[in-house]
Amino acid sequence: MRNGTLGLAERICQPGYWRAKVKMRADSDVLFTLSEEQKGSLLVLARSHLECYFRGDKLSFQELEALPGQYYGIFVTLRHQDGELRGCMGQLSLNCGLAEATQRAAIAAARQDSRFPPVQAEELVELSISISLLATPRELIQIEDLEIGRHGVLIETVGARGLLLPQVAVERGWDTVQFLRECCRKAGLASDAWKLETVSRLYFAAVSFGERS
Repeated sequence: MRNGTLGLAERICQPGYWRAKVKMRADSDVLFTLSEEQKGSLLVLARSHLECYFRGDKLSFQELEALPGQYYGIFVTLRHQDGELRGCMGQLSLNCGLAEATQRAAIAAARQDSRFPPVQAEELVELSISISLLATPRELIQIEDLEIGRHGVLIETVGARGLLLPQVAVERGWDTVQFLRECCRKAGLASDAWKLETVSRLYFAAVSFGERS
């Protein structure tokens, strides 16, 4: 994720069928009311979009029926079967429908994550897809309010932004202070920059779901 933007406007063709499972619970403050079928539909859009992209098919955006819930952002994560990260990109402050944002984030995760070489067509079958839906970030006044596994963090200042999803802290065994320090590093700031008055420190709830292996 770099500066909350996706540089490539990609499109989607007809989806296939994949099943979904919830991996993290939603924050009780936020209305996350997608059904299992709707979550599966978003995963279908993500994978089918990538399949069509790599086949070189003519693609077009396809919107789902109105989806319930209040969402601020979305991220798509690609992983190898052993769980190793292959790409993760997304969008904050959604300016399009949730389905279209999913399609855009899928391509960005595969092709635009500067930490990795672009995903190749033959890799896709071995990669799993997960989606994280973000609630609106709130100012983090007391770090005790930040719950590992429940909240992600967003560090912002002029010309810099870093975001880490809730599962990152869990996977790497970080406490709240380390979580904030690592988010600052991702933003290209000193690790203790979150203590500065000129830096905004925000936290957000998220719900994540992914394909079955």
